[in-house]
Amino acid sequence: MAIANPETKSIHSLLSENEARYHVPAYQREYSWQNIQLEDLWDDLEEVLKDDSDEHFFGQIVTNTSENGYEVIDEQQRLITSTLLLASIRNVANHFISDEKYSSQLSDDEKYNARRRVDDIQENYLLASDLTTPILTLPSENDVASFFTTLLLKGNTSDSSNQTEKNLNNAFGRL
Repeated sequence: MAIANPETKSIHSLLSENEARYHVPAYQREYSWQNIQLEDLWDDLEEVLKDDSDEHFFGQIVTNTSENGYEVIDEQQRLITSTLLLASIRNVANHFISDEKYSSQLSDDEKYNARRRVDDIQENYLLASDLTTPILTLPSENDVASFFTTLLLKGNTSDSSNQTEKNLNNAFGRL
């Protein structure tokens, strides 16, 4: 199979343009990132901030067009982790907006802008336009797809029942 039309895209355009929807097919390995991979990604992000850089090479994400969007052929681990990071940022921002201890220190304009940012993350990077379907979905084996969706929609999950769910929970909690 030849790669047709390789493109350079920002994570913003990858997730938010053209009602993009991504699905990790069942033949891909399950989510397996442990603390070492999470720390490497975090170190990369800190380096970008330290260098005050506008760009960072995220890695190659290889997709294939499917009837429901795109199948993620390569780099699904990094894409899943980035999605969890965005959900975590949304949750932290929501906490600061809704917690009186913190929100009382914000002006009305700051609260409004923070709420807009939270909505922007939710609507552009996590959920499709129906606001109930994640932009990125996982295979339904072992109910991992449902677990991941709950994690993205609600920001928390019940107990993990398999290693993939434990890895997702760990990544979400560490990010």
